Amino acid sequence: MKRLSIFFILLGTLLSSCSKEKLDAIDQNPNQLINTPVNTLLPSAIMGTMHSVFGNNNNSAVAFGAGVVAEQFAFTGTGSIIGLNFYATPSWENAYVALRTSTELEQRAIASGQWGYAGIANFLSALCVMNLADLFGDVPFNEAFDPTQNIQPAFDNDEDLYKRVEVLLDSAISRFDRATSAVTRPSKDDLVFNGNMTLWKKSAWALKARLFMRLSNTDKQGFATKALAAVQNSFGAGEAMNLTFFTDDNFNGNPVSIGYILQSAVGVSENLVNTMKYFLNPGEEVNGDPRSRIWFTLIGGKVVPAPCGKAVTDISINGTTYSKPAFMRERRAPLPVLTFVELKFIAAEAHLLLGNNEKANEEYELAVRSALSQASLFSPTAVLSQTEINDYLSRSKVFPGASSLTVKDIVLQKYIFYFQFQHVEAYNEFRRTGLLAVTDPLGHAFRFPYPQNEVSRNANAPQGINDQTIYSSVNRLFWAEL
Repeated sequence: MKRLSIFFILLGTLLSSCSKEKLDAIDQNPNQLINTPVNTLLPSAIMGTMHSVFGNNNNSAVAFGAGVVAEQFAFTGTGSIIGLNFYATPSWENAYVALRTSTELEQRAIASGQWGYAGIANFLSALCVMNLADLFGDVPFNEAFDPTQNIQPAFDNDEDLYKRVEVLLDSAISRFDRATSAVTRPSKDDLVFNGNMTLWKKSAWALKARLFMRLSNTDKQGFATKALAAVQNSFGAGEAMNLTFFTDDNFNGNPVSIGYILQSAVGVSENLVNTMKYFLNPGEEVNGDPRSRIWFTLIGGKVVPAPCGKAVTDISINGTTYSKPAFMRERRAPLPVLTFVELKFIAAEAHLLLGNNEKANEEYELAVRSALSQASLFSPTAVLSQTEINDYLSRSKVFPGASSLTVKDIVLQKYIFYFQFQHVEAYNEFRRTGLLAVTDPLGHAFRFPYPQNEVSRNANAPQGINDQTIYSSVNRLFWAEL
């Protein structure tokens, strides 16, 4: 979709020489990265995928739109909230650029027998497709990768897309196993794991666990069983897929943090604060949860949350009217993609769905402890003391015990954990479970709208799904309660 910049770069290079070979090259598809080696394609594929999932270095990062409709944030910008189309369009465009790059990477890696690269390409495609299906439902896939031949691709059914995600992940796992020699896998060109195929394989299993729990409303016992098997093959304690290569500037920093620093048009929501207070003693303020000390800025020495859909303008970084997300001031902050903590919450819910209450409680308590230890991931100086952690865990609503633990306990703690940069996943959980309060006067957005430019140019695009109709339950996705 963003073809012109690539085309003009190629064209400028081609016109620097008048050889027949170079003139002939002008006629090639400008969307193809011609003769680009896999070790050059890989960083582009990784960054492109992450820009699709989290957003670019600007205020249109999809994380903000998702955080607002998940009610972790309240919009505090000027005027009424910007329509979700504002956030949907760059995510959609970034996704298809990233998918074409990953597809090119896979093809070149297969041709050269570099199976580690091919496996990473499959994983990145799976992550990108799942993110698209989670946000939009039906999207183009089978006909989406050659816009010069088909500028109006058909939209694939979202249920089929999730099946395709599983196939891609199975292929990734198989190819990671084949990357047994140094020449078949990346090294420093791998921005995530420096060529560690074991961690890439565990990441694929982690994404499968997330996928199976996403679909659990359609077959609770079946997908709970599959989720547990995936968790078993994934991360151990201390392992995760976190992006840690950011620098403290507006070019190579954490893209969500940069977007916040440039605009600061969201505040900590009342709904998030009330969710945190759900686990505290009656009448206790949110500072009873030690995460509030390092996550939220203070107004007059107190946490002042913003009401969803009703906040007044406050576009200051630290907040003048409302508390703001303090960790988003950190441009070096890692971005969590898939974590051990999430897997433990998935395992806890899966065990509870299967009637294994003791095991569910064990996994839940480990998840909460691990979530608290990861609360300061954004900065090595923002550490919770063991005393603070133990005091929080001593509350009966935090650790209710095996006989009293509910799915709501698990989901709400997971939602709190996701506040640290995982707002799209919070939005997915918000919809999947229907267990979180809806306080925005507009109601609940059941999905993201299709970008207007896609609807207007592609006759195959579903019609009538826009910034207004997404609040109607007829646009609920098949796996969601909301």
